[in-house]
Amino acid sequence: KLNLNKLGFTKDTFSLIGKFNLDFEGSNIDNFLGSAKLSDAVLTANGQHLSFDSLNIHSTIFNNKKLLSLESNELEATINGNFKIAGLPDAFQFFKTVRRNRRCRY
Repeated sequence: KLNLNKLGFTKDTFSLIGKFNLDFEGSNIDNFLGSAKLSDAVLTANGQHLSFDSLNIHSTIFNNKKLLSLESNELEATINGNFKIAGLPDAFQFFKTVRRNRRCRY
């Protein structure tokens, strides 16, 4: 079980239970570089639960810009540029209404 708040990755109450294969470095979510593979996971955020079969996260620097990619059985997304990962949840609130199994590229 990972408590993302205690690890300094978020100020909110997030916990993640599942099988983990982690290969990354960084002291907080904004300087996370590497990969994280999760399977049979349950994300709990402020009392709400989200289950998923698998999630692959990869973060690297390419041409002096951060490249973040997410892939699961329900989502595929890529974000490239100068951004702070911690600021992304606020920027993507409108995705709460997007249907499941929809593929998005950014």
